[in-house]
Amino acid sequence: MATATAAILAVAACGGSSGVASVEPHATVPTAPPTTADPYAVPATIDAAYVNKVLEGLDAAVGDIVRLVIATRQISPEVIDRLNALYINHDDANLLLQGIQDVMRKNFVNIRSNPGNEKSTVTEMITSSRACIFAKLSKDYSAVTSTGDAATKVEWIGLKPSDSTKDPNDVNPTPWMIATEGLVLPGGTAPSNPCSGAS
Repeated sequence: MATATAAILAVAACGGSSGVASVEPHATVPTAPPTTADPYAVPATIDAAYVNKVLEGLDAAVGDIVRLVIATRQISPEVIDRLNALYINHDDANLLLQGIQDVMRKNFVNIRSNPGNEKSTVTEMITSSRACIFAKLSKDYSAVTSTGDAATKVEWIGLKPSDSTKDPNDVNPTPWMIATEGLVLPGGTAPSNPCSGAS
């Protein structure tokens, strides 16, 4: 829109005094388009649509880690830094790291050569506040692996506000970090709700 406005003004300026109305001296022309709103800004009401947007960003960040490991064939300091930017607890980060190391040892068998991102979709919001989110998910791994493991799984995730000191390189695009994540526990129960006591 700013480019079109500038072109119109240039044409008007070339018209001289041929009866074309001139711009009043006090009028101003925007020099830059308005800034785009942060898509991850925390809304007044945290609903499934917002959490899905956050999960899309986190899934992409995890995908970047997987693609980095495949490209370099190593667990570099950058990989560790990226994991620390996404996970609050070292145990959860280490669990993902162990999984990555396992597929490395197997020479990335059944992992797509240029894997996409896992896809997380909220199926139930259990807790939602600005302090903590806990949700039941459907997870699709078909863009990552070509085996039966690509089948959609039922999982849970807990999110808490991010800690900028753990993400000095701004690799986490969202204002949330993963507090817990997991599959169905033995007996068919969900993992413990990390939001218990959070307000």
